[in-house]
Amino acid sequence: MARFEIWLVVAFIPSLVAGYNSLSTKQVSEAKTRLRTVLKNYKAVLTTPGGGNGGLTTPLLATAVRLNFHDCVGGCDGCINFANEDNKGLEPIVKVLGDVYDKEGFSAVMSRADFWALAGIAALELAAENQRCRGRFCSVPKPSVTFKWGRKDCASSPTTKDMRELPNNHGDLAHVKKYFREEFGLNTREVVALMGAHTLGAAHRNQSGFAGRWVPRRDELSNQFYQILVNPNFNWTQSGFVRPQRPLRPFRPFRPNRPTPPPRTPKYQWDGNPVGFMLNTDVCLYKNLKLEADGKSKCTFNTCGASETASIVSEYAANNALWMKEFSKVYEKMISNGYDDLKLPG
Repeated sequence: MARFEIWLVVAFIPSLVAGYNSLSTKQVSEAKTRLRTVLKNYKAVLTTPGGGNGGLTTPLLATAVRLNFHDCVGGCDGCINFANEDNKGLEPIVKVLGDVYDKEGFSAVMSRADFWALAGIAALELAAENQRCRGRFCSVPKPSVTFKWGRKDCASSPTTKDMRELPNNHGDLAHVKKYFREEFGLNTREVVALMGAHTLGAAHRNQSGFAGRWVPRRDELSNQFYQILVNPNFNWTQSGFVRPQRPLRPFRPFRPNRPTPPPRTPKYQWDGNPVGFMLNTDVCLYKNLKLEADGKSKCTFNTCGASETASIVSEYAANNALWMKEFSKVYEKMISNGYDDLKLPG
């Protein structure tokens, strides 16, 4: 073993024995610098169930933010259940962050849950830097999420068999408010602010059954999400997609008592013209959706009427700095879920 490697192991022994009893601002800065490099320069390939990727790649900025949300449902603990259909597409980010965390010494400095939280913050900062800004004196708002440490990993981190319920994408405003109030303790305004994270990333048919990007520039953290919702020129229409059943294998023996698989229910989404896509859980922030049990809307975008949170959406659409400030506070609350004793680095 090289002298440097011996020194590295010895230096980390106190942290291992003490179970992360301290974390310095220098250690956090070094970890964030490394995370920024990884997140900025890497794009993860999305693989389909059949093994192909269809030429799709996803920037890790969006998936790092998504990972924070999925990890913190039920309490942030550095664990994801990949058997849960709602977690499809998170494998690349867990692997990329795992390689850095496990192989570069960060596992001796902080928990995986803390590392993931820091990765989400770094991703938000990078995405905000992607905002288009023109003019000599142009400036753009930046997120300000305070990092605190002390999250504890589950025993099987980074995977778990626990099934954690995520929001129903076909839900209405009452469902969205109830879910985030019970899971994260968010009030109505905080819910609307957090949903603006959908300005990052896109939905993929082979993962969730939905397809499209919420906004044209999916790598930019800004108030685009709200601006598109309130824009009267997008001509939103709802459509339903039914994933086709797998064809029967050739020469499959006939079994008269074989149960018939249940019909697949449509995945309803809102498509904008010329661009954009929204879920019911997005549109309900601005429109008072009247939904069938399967998620189909009984009214059109223009006839549904305004929702009780429409004025908040309009506020955020008109003021990027206001949204960024309030979103930062809510995001910090989300990544602290399950803890009331997190600490600032020393």
